[in-house]
Amino acid sequence: MRTRPEVYVNQAGVWYFRSNPIDNQSILNYFKQNLKRDKEGLYYIENRFGERKEEGYIQGVAGFPFQISSISNSLKAYLECDIELALDPVWIGDQANTRPTVLFYKDDSTLWTLVQTEGSSRAIPARLTGPCMASLHKDLEEKADGLELHLNESSFPVIERSPDDFFQELDLTPPDPSDNPVE
Repeated sequence: MRTRPEVYVNQAGVWYFRSNPIDNQSILNYFKQNLKRDKEGLYYIENRFGERKEEGYIQGVAGFPFQISSISNSLKAYLECDIELALDPVWIGDQANTRPTVLFYKDDSTLWTLVQTEGSSRAIPARLTGPCMASLHKDLEEKADGLELHLNESSFPVIERSPDDFFQELDLTPPDPSDNPVE
């Protein structure tokens, strides 16, 4: 079943229900752990209740829906919502239409990457937290052609790229009652 909950992620990466920030950490983690993108690039939260499955298409994602708290030498990203995901440089580069890489930078203070949650058809952008970026300082090297990240005995370029085409424009129009049928 497809529904339209009044959930969205603002430009700062804060999750909202209607006009209120979602403060309950367990609800927020549940939403993040079940966030997916369909083939058209639309975001939804997948809810499973036994045999039933609901896809709650959210109102948009204007900023990074995930934050990465650490990255291991074995190319694992640990998200703040208790998810561990492998980082595949070839897949990340393919999704971003760049050469293989692990990280991108948007500006002087934003490092980010692309992750794929289980069951998601498309990549989801994830921003590195400040402590995560600081922990990588020993693995970053300034080269003549830009920054390079050294992990797992491999080197990856840190590529300048905007994440904007991985976001989804906000549509804060309240859903029609028929968008959320009661069973």
